[in-house]
Amino acid sequence: MTFQLTEQKFYHRWNDKLKSISQSEYEYIDKFITAYIIHNFLYNLAVDLKEYGRGKDQYPVVGADRKKATEIPIKLLTAEKIVNTQGIRENVEKIRKTVRDGHFYIFRVPDPNDEKAKDEKVKDKEPINKEKIWLEKIENKNSSLEEYTQGFLDAIYQIRCNTFHGQKDLNSKQEIILKPATEIIIKINEMMYKELGGKEKEELGI
Repeated sequence: MTFQLTEQKFYHRWNDKLKSISQSEYEYIDKFITAYIIHNFLYNLAVDLKEYGRGKDQYPVVGADRKKATEIPIKLLTAEKIVNTQGIRENVEKIRKTVRDGHFYIFRVPDPNDEKAKDEKVKDKEPINKEKIWLEKIENKNSSLEEYTQGFLDAIYQIRCNTFHGQKDLNSKQEIILKPATEIIIKINEMMYKELGGKEKEELGI
């Protein structure tokens, strides 16, 4: 399969929308959601173009969205390339610090089918601290680059869940976590688009 012109036009149309959103602290919800729409489009497209298991148990057509969001960018780009991109580590640290300081909580509910998650329940049968799963991957000095990258991709996916489905509080505090998350997504989107063979608007004549 190849990256079709209509698909590349879709990317550029939404990227133009993204660029048109101002840097106002009250528009970071708009900016994050728009960037994530592009991100979702790209990691789903990558499953098809790179034959990562679409229609199979690994990445079924329906479901497994978190799995795709946290694995496909790494498969396509490598964790090393993502982490070493300018600004990524700095923005991950901003997200980590915001959560550690108690300004925001990013809940990651353990997968009930995850054997490790089952083993990590406390005596009263309640799940472990929901922040623990992704924070440990980011903070553990022994984490591999892949684990570290999966950690912050998981955090961003949960920010996406909270933003898309939660209450939209239009206040300046949103910027604290949405700005670094958006900047990470934009960087990854640009790399994924190029890696999939996408061309610039000038080359496409649009």
